[in-house]
Formats: sequence, structure tokens, C-alpha cells
Amino acid sequence: MLDFFIVIFMMTLVYMAVAQRIHTLIQLVALQGVLLFGISFIHLRDMHLLNLIFILAETIIFKTLVVPYFLLTIRKKNKITKVTKSSVPAVYSLLFVSGVIVMSFLLGHSLEGGPLEIKYFIGSLSALLAGIYFIIVHEKILTHVIGYLVLENGIFLFSIAIGQQMPMLINTAILLDIFASVLILGIFINRIGNTFQSTSIDHLTSLRD
Repeated sequence: MLDFFIVIFMMTLVYMAVAQRIHTLIQLVALQGVLLFGISFIHLRDMHLLNLIFILAETIIFKTLVVPYFLLTIRKKNKITKVTKSSVPAVYSLLFVSGVIVMSFLLGHSLEGGPLEIKYFIGSLSALLAGIYFIIVHEKILTHVIGYLVLENGIFLFSIAIGQQMPMLINTAILLDIFASVLILGIFINRIGNTFQSTSIDHLTSLRD
């Protein structure tokens, strides 16, 4: 079951590479939260109960419900429907993300036998690189936030890859960091939408004048 969840997780990265609607990207982020909840529930069930409850709450409440709802609210308020044309054609994005997954698979198996949980390492590295790529090639600030969330999901998987012990402090720091980032960027997006009637990063250059 764990392998199935991780495969579906990596498939969401491939789908994100070619998705043209913001609503679809947000739904995929929510799906990743569900998958991370399932992975955590199965893999970490022997962990201390309070830590496990915190991690499960973080994934199902924050990653799956709160943040996607927040992003959907921003999308509706600013009337953002489609992903603007990126600097890279969709087919190249598909090839890049697919190549990242293959590279992560090969690298993971070259490290087999060490302290890492290989299957989590493969998923985490794929998400980390894909998240950075989404931030680089897209223009809208909202897609940058989505790319950042994918990046964080990769960090979450990596923490599982290095062992079952996930200190409460680290989880709290990650949760607060994401919450603050999304909240600040959400307010920023609303201000830009009200001021420029656009959420493209191209308009940020005018703030320097």
C-alpha cells in the first residue's frame, strides 16, 4: 500500500507539469495531502501517540483542507482560472519532471543499504526538484505558492526517509513556516490583484520604481 501511495504521489507531479488550470493544481496539492496522510498513518503508527496525532492532523487538516481552501478562495477572488503560458512548453515540463523521477529512482537505488528509506527518498527528491521547477517556469504568484507547497511536501517525505523519529519541534517549525508563507503571499496576491488587476510576477518590477 505504501508503494502505491508513493507512486500516485509521483504521478501527481507529472500531472502538475501539464495542468493548465489553477483549480486542477490546487486539487492535486490537496490529493498530495491525502497521500501523505495515508503514508504517515501506515509508516509511523508505531511512533509516540502525540507525535503521530500531530503529524496526521498536519497532513489531513492543514495540507489537505485548510491550505487548498485558502488557495481556492484567493483564486476566486482574483478570478484566476488558467495557468499563464510558462517560459517552457508543457511537453518539455513533462519530460523534465519525468526525467527527475527517473533520476531520483536511479539515485535512490544507488544509495540502497544505507539509513535512508529508499522509496521515500525517491518521492521526496522528485517533489523537491519538481517544486523548484514549477516556481522557476511559471509566472503567476499563486503557482509559485503551489510550487512551494510541493517543495514542502518533498521535505515532509524526506523526513520520513531518514527515520520514523520526527521531533515535535521540527513539525511545528515546518507548519508555522508554511502557514506564515502562504498567509503573507495570500495577502500579497490580493493586494496585487486589487492594484494591478493581475497576479503575474512581471508587474512586481513596477514596485521598484
